[in-house]
Amino acid sequence: MLNGRNNSHNDYTYVSTRGLSVVDYCIVPYEMLKSFDMFEVGSVSVLIEDVDIIGIVDPSRCMPDHSLLSWSMHLNFPVDQNNVPKTNAASLKTKYDLGKKPDDWLNSESFISDIDRILCILEESEANPCDIDKTYESFVNSIKSEMSEKT
Repeated sequence: MLNGRNNSHNDYTYVSTRGLSVVDYCIVPYEMLKSFDMFEVGSVSVLIEDVDIIGIVDPSRCMPDHSLLSWSMHLNFPVDQNNVPKTNAASLKTKYDLGKKPDDWLNSESFISDIDRILCILEESEANPCDIDKTYESFVNSIKSEMSEKT
């Protein structure tokens, strides 16, 4: 339990007219305790003052009983630079006008062959999320290819 450890700033997590108690917890694996260097319990009244919304919120009418739990953690592991998404990469989206699709849309031999292949893969695959995602992606690509050719 992270409450009360590693340079924590504690307070009660439940404050009501019936009393004070600690009923909200942050549970982490014991091996990870050293990764957390700060834990705070922030009462809603302090949060309202910090954010300066006292005039907007009426503390006498809508004050929650529970507090806000926050913590900092530091993880030490390498990040593969090849897997970092490119933030400036422009994405090209194609819009298709379905009102202009020809009568033979989705009836070509290549599309029917693709769908048969996808169905065989789906029937033979294990029902795990990775296989389903790959099969769905293949299906979407077949539809997009057919739309690009016919519209």
